[in-house]
Amino acid sequence: MRQLIEKENLKWVVASAATGPVCEGEPADPRSVNIARQYGYDISNQRVRKLTLEMLDDFDLILTMDRNNYNVVTELANTDKQRKKVSLFLKDNLEVFNPFHSDDAFERVFLEIEERVKSLIQELKLKQSATILK
Repeated sequence: MRQLIEKENLKWVVASAATGPVCEGEPADPRSVNIARQYGYDISNQRVRKLTLEMLDDFDLILTMDRNNYNVVTELANTDKQRKKVSLFLKDNLEVFNPFHSDDAFERVFLEIEERVKSLIQELKLKQSATILK
């Protein structure tokens, strides 16, 4: 997402964080890194970090890949304002399939995420323009 935002010359801040037990500082799964590279994206510098309560204040939008993460994040939230920022990444309440246990699924999941990121950027640009015009 970061690379696509830069390509659009947008000054948005994007971060990724985990909700479950993680090894902070670890790189992304090599299968994800390889698939991303095949499609022209470099995610090799990404490192795992845990979602914090401060992130719920610092960011305008918190997107989760599945309902379990959605529930964890909304339970972490202390205020309605924080909870209202949280939604599932995919439209129509759909979840992103976790490809961790299926090497063959990484490309399909990558393409699904890339397509959604592109449409999300356009949606947010329209929303941002509407907010500015008010």
